[in-house]
Amino acid sequence: MLGLGGPPSSVFQGRIAGAKGIWMVDPLGETINSINPDFWIEITESQSKFECNPDNLDYSMLTFDVNQFFTPLKPAKLNYELMPILINRGIPCQVFEKLIEEDITTRVQELEDAMSSPLLLRKWIQEKFSVKSQRRSHGFVEMIGGVPDLLAEKIIWFVEHGFEPRLCRALKDECFLAIRKYCDDLEDRMKIELGRSASPYMIADPLAILEEGEVYLGFSSAFIDAKSEFYEIFFNNMDILVARNPAYLPSDIQKHSIDSPLAKNIGFLLGYLVDSAKGGLIFTEKMWRDYKVAKRLPINPQKPAYRDKEKGRPTDNIINRLVFKVAKGISEKALEKFSEKFKGVPCWDADLAAVANAEYERSKNDTTLKKALVYLRAELEDLRNFWSLKISRQDDGFNPTVSSRSAKILFRALVEQCRDRFLNI
Repeated sequence: MLGLGGPPSSVFQGRIAGAKGIWMVDPLGETINSINPDFWIEITESQSKFECNPDNLDYSMLTFDVNQFFTPLKPAKLNYELMPILINRGIPCQVFEKLIEEDITTRVQELEDAMSSPLLLRKWIQEKFSVKSQRRSHGFVEMIGGVPDLLAEKIIWFVEHGFEPRLCRALKDECFLAIRKYCDDLEDRMKIELGRSASPYMIADPLAILEEGEVYLGFSSAFIDAKSEFYEIFFNNMDILVARNPAYLPSDIQKHSIDSPLAKNIGFLLGYLVDSAKGGLIFTEKMWRDYKVAKRLPINPQKPAYRDKEKGRPTDNIINRLVFKVAKGISEKALEKFSEKFKGVPCWDADLAAVANAEYERSKNDTTLKKALVYLRAELEDLRNFWSLKISRQDDGFNPTVSSRSAKILFRALVEQCRDRFLNI
């Protein structure tokens, strides 16, 4: 049912009978491949979200609904929450400047390389935009005027219909919008991919073999970092930074050691960060809820400058400087380089015009065809004039650059109206 290609995960995030949370396979029980009618699911107090009578539970509530399970880990990303803490802990601003520059220039270079191949371009779009998740959430590809409405889907549509970015101005322009959107998103959220990092779920050591301050992290396949060429499956004899995500307090980022000689005993917990069950504080459920409320930071009524791109300006705040000066400057330079490199892409497609040219040649010796083509040309020019008139009257709300909902509705209606007229010619 989960579509697993190998042995099932040892840890699952799921829901069952009024409870939700993370469950793991009992390390002291039967193996996960054994057939044992005495298997059971244990629910703790903290996992129970609402009370339910076990005698009145139907079959659906007794079904373990899996929400997440182990999948190959991807690199973690920096964000606005982590940066202030890292800066507070002494990470120089130059480190973040270098990360921003590397990220933007790398992504722009990747797109430049992909412009030579429709397949590479399709791959780049799939990796940088959530195409699959958008299709799953919508259940369909939304169209406007016979072309996908979403930017990523539009580029895929061009590629699948045989257009090449170096030979089609319209596709090249969409690619520019795509890389500009990536740069804008980076400025908005500062989600910069970090080398030698991952975002695993954290679970407590089920055997209590790790000492306080120790953690365990292992992988089912090699962990490879392309930037540093770091390669490892079983981590040992090293220190790592462990960060809560989202992080709010300096204590949310801590250094831990991976050097326990007993860690092999929990080696079946692959792809998860296993934390020591020793030390720390012991909470009841109520104490834990009270603790989380007490630790919430007070709401600051002043919106940080980097959260308001239109009114915000560079200040002495390091993050404001990284957003308004560093990231924006690097983005503008990279986008200018991209535009300059592909400024010669033609807007005229000879292949598309070949059929029309052939018909005009035939019309020289065919009076009926010549009259039909004259009528067709007049109809198309009339439609173009109608479009130009409507799109230029911004007071009517047909301006496609306006982000208001009403303007988008009017623009969509105009596009569909023109398409219908075109199809009825």
